[in-house]
Amino acid sequence: GLVGAALDRAVFRARAPKLCVARWLVDLGPSYGVPPEQMLHVPLGLDHDLFRPTTPQGRRPVDVAVLHHPHPAKGWKVAEAVIERVRRRRPDLVVAAIAIRAPRAPLPDGITLHVDLPRPELVARVYDRARVFLQPSWFEGFGYTAVEAMATGCALVTTDNGGSDDYAVDGETALVAPPGDEEALAAAIEA
Repeated sequence: GLVGAALDRAVFRARAPKLCVARWLVDLGPSYGVPPEQMLHVPLGLDHDLFRPTTPQGRRPVDVAVLHHPHPAKGWKVAEAVIERVRRRRPDLVVAAIAIRAPRAPLPDGITLHVDLPRPELVARVYDRARVFLQPSWFEGFGYTAVEAMATGCALVTTDNGGSDDYAVDGETALVAPPGDEEALAAAIEA
């Protein structure tokens, strides 16, 4: 069967509407030869009864929350380096990581890992306790965890990764850095 880029190309070339969760994906279609009328933006919904802030920023005990994901595009290695940079300047930094599955390798000391939490627990134990959500991705289709965190009151520090363009406006709704720029991401977390 098809995998990776070959699958992406086959899907884009199919004679059918393409429902895209982010505007950049709609814009990408024509570069694959897709007629623009086949590209449709369908924004993802969010349950605001669940994803809402209940703890004021100043009373949140976790400084930074971040998604741990094994795919290189998610930027976990960048996240580790960024956290280490901030921790050199702020040794008391409190960090929580969320993951769908337990990582193969242990996380660095001082990072609390939450694995496969049901959505209500994810909100209560991570998002509503964190001041900042770090999204260090090289690329994102959309970046749903960042939106969940923002809706729950986290300040967003993200890279300019494609998918975040729909919700991360630098200096207005988030602090945005170039992908892989560890110092810019660290400075944004501190800000």
